[in-house]
Amino acid sequence: MPKRPGSQLLARPSRRTLIELHKFGMNAKQRRDFLQGEQVIFEDPSTEKSVIYVFKLDRGIFRAGIWDLISDESGAIMNFSNQARSLGQTLGVSHLELFGADIRNTRLARLLAKRGFSEGESVFIRGYGFSKHVPTLRKMERLKNE
Repeated sequence: MPKRPGSQLLARPSRRTLIELHKFGMNAKQRRDFLQGEQVIFEDPSTEKSVIYVFKLDRGIFRAGIWDLISDESGAIMNFSNQARSLGQTLGVSHLELFGADIRNTRLARLLAKRGFSEGESVFIRGYGFSKHVPTLRKMERLKNE
């Protein structure tokens, strides 16, 4: 996809890109900010319990995280990971960095460690009444994009 000079913004994001971002729960402003390389924090409207995502597009890396996830009920992490991989491939990025931010459930932290996640750089959360850095567990994946 063509990019505007000096910007992360896709000059013309594909319809598929916009649909996938909308399916995650991003509104038009959040989609625009994300495509310009800004970190966006938004709630998934399709989930019963509040699930908040943190996304950033950063020099060929799609950083996709879940903030304050309490448990992995009904495969929430796998579902999120699969959707994020699909979006990363649609965006044409070379890498996907999955992360969990501010995980306080030790059982969930151990589960993520078994799946290859390790302590990583903190993420700054501004929104939903917060303005602070929170710890993360991260996992980098190389995406196969043709």
